[in-house]
Amino acid sequence: SDLVDWIVDSAEQPSRTLALAAVLPLVATLCGARYSTGSRDTRPNIYTVALADSGFGKEHARSQIKRLFTNSHGVLDDLSGPARIMSASALREVLENNPSVNCMIDEFGGFVRDITDRKAGSHQRAISTDFRDYYSASSTYFEGAAYRGTPPKKIYNPCLCVHGTSTPEQFWAALSSASAEDGLLPRLILFSVTGEKPEVVKPQRDVRHVPGWLLERMSAVAGIDVAKARSPTKLPRVAQWSENRPTIVPWTPDAEALLKRIKEAVDKHERRVVVEGRPFVRRIIESAIKLALIVAVGH
Repeated sequence: SDLVDWIVDSAEQPSRTLALAAVLPLVATLCGARYSTGSRDTRPNIYTVALADSGFGKEHARSQIKRLFTNSHGVLDDLSGPARIMSASALREVLENNPSVNCMIDEFGGFVRDITDRKAGSHQRAISTDFRDYYSASSTYFEGAAYRGTPPKKIYNPCLCVHGTSTPEQFWAALSSASAEDGLLPRLILFSVTGEKPEVVKPQRDVRHVPGWLLERMSAVAGIDVAKARSPTKLPRVAQWSENRPTIVPWTPDAEALLKRIKEAVDKHERRVVVEGRPFVRRIIESAIKLALIVAVGH
């Protein structure tokens, strides 16, 4: 909520929904695979997509998050992933260097079209396949494909998080040509902003104002002891054991009761949905658990 407030306060067209869509995968990246829900062993990695027409201020949240990384003086740099992903092997190299990264991708509808289209090339389809596999492998490991002379290399506890932005027309047009069987699509969490454009207001603070306490709290969630970092320009690596033995975030009785009601509602809804739509319904529970975990850790 502090990150959302900070982003909205400097916006000329403030939208808490657009800010939240960008903040959730950022906090999930800070958490990495170091936190789990327990018996289900769900980790916080998520893919969010903000849908809004041009002129709604989709770029602002992304720009402010970039300023957070810039003002961290390199401490958080390794958590910032690429804005353009040209191949599955390139993304694999990024995650081999640091298994927890946040990718902010503009024109996400075009990106989805390129990697999920039935007519897409094998190298493009491989990106979609790996996105799906990274998502499901966050509590174990990603092994990937083997090539001649290059054996697969395990990436333990990958925590790939993605925030995409797109106009509704571009995004839904991309899905019209996508394969309904593509496992990536049900894993996307959509934040749709509709209606009139937000009124232009005078921002409450300068976009360049990045409070130190906010960076300190981000570092704390990421498990980074900045004071003990040997170099201010290199992210201290979190010990591997903390990922294999994560901090368990316990369920409260109220949370367990709410989850039970969600499961019952999803079961009823699934029976009324066409077969092609059922994978999307089944992902509701997992998405809800991931979102709850992110909020609990980042609170």
